[in-house]
Amino acid sequence: MNVNGDGKLRILLVDENRLQCDLYAKYLLSYPQIIAADRACSVAQAGKLLRANTYHVMVISLAVRGNDTMTLLDSMRTGRIHRPEIVIVTAGIFDDNTLRALQRLGVSYLLEMPCSSEALLQCIRTLVSALKPEIRQLDLLYEWLVSKGCSPMRLGTRYLVNCVSICMQDNTLSLKEVYIACAQQCDTTFQNVESAVRSLKDCQKLCDALNSCAAGKLTNGKIIRLLAERKEIWINSSMNG
Repeated sequence: MNVNGDGKLRILLVDENRLQCDLYAKYLLSYPQIIAADRACSVAQAGKLLRANTYHVMVISLAVRGNDTMTLLDSMRTGRIHRPEIVIVTAGIFDDNTLRALQRLGVSYLLEMPCSSEALLQCIRTLVSALKPEIRQLDLLYEWLVSKGCSPMRLGTRYLVNCVSICMQDNTLSLKEVYIACAQQCDTTFQNVESAVRSLKDCQKLCDALNSCAAGKLTNGKIIRLLAERKEIWINSSMNG
């Protein structure tokens, strides 16, 4: 999978139900590895976005007006439009003829509706992890943080994963430089990253887990360095359930 140089994923959601798309997008963007979740309410609009951008995952409803979804998928199959590495098609029900047609068109996964935002994100995470092991490692950190009380909907959780990833790539960076790099990745400000990460110290379970591994006061910088330098804290814990 050709993921951005910073390891982030771009998602395209295609559905006539704009409210549903917006709800999905908001939840998907809580996951640290997703940097963009663009929306299209028609196949024509989706085609324009696909020609102008590179997406790693597309989630498209089979119920878009007419038979346009099949036409778009066929255009991807023949190379007339760039095809994301992962294509998920959603529908209330898939009959046998439709199943065979979608298989011929190379669809990655068929997802029955209705589907919760949590289920959609889990589907994307599973498919991406199978193709990109390095993303799976950060996925384990994300799961561990959530298990320690960090809400997946809090920006601090997302920013912390990004900060740890940046620190793992270059452990010579100062805390300020890590925050600046994270802000650039997440299209926000240094101050927002600093404030959001600081708020995670309200998670008592997280602090308890890290206090046992660190000496002295648990600062933002110490949390990031500890998670970056001692991956066994969250990898072993996550893999052991």
